[in-house]
Amino acid sequence: MILSAGIALIWTDQAQGGGWTWPEVYRLMALLMVVAAALSALVLPRLPRPAAAPAPASHDLRGFLAVLAAVAVGVVSSERFGGALAQALLGPWLAQGRLSATLQQRWVDLLALLLGIAFTLPLAAWAARSSAGRSCCAWGCGARSCSLACCSW
Repeated sequence: MILSAGIALIWTDQAQGGGWTWPEVYRLMALLMVVAAALSALVLPRLPRPAAAPAPASHDLRGFLAVLAAVAVGVVSSERFGGALAQALLGPWLAQGRLSATLQQRWVDLLALLLGIAFTLPLAAWAARSSAGRSCCAWGCGARSCSLACCSW
């Protein structure tokens, strides 16, 4: 993403780049994505179908409910403890700066959000992995390998 944004900035630079307009750059990027999608759909080999019978629906439902409960625990924990922890971590650093109180609170809120995500995602992955046996996806695909890349069986 950084590379594509950098290339787009170079293409639109009037002095040293191509001098393109932003609509031209976005049209080219869209064309490249359509070509890449077509190539991936037509040229890449098909994945083999698994020979094993699918897991019962109860495994998927149990896995989904476990992930839902883990996310609820993560959200409640983040709301209850995330702000205080973020304030404790950022407080000494923010006290030395010249940021306004509003901007300081935004930094604390951002860190609290990131701490909540850092706590909730592994918790949800653990819940999915340990609850339903074969199923590991939050939406219960029943596959041996999860598209979320949180677990691989």
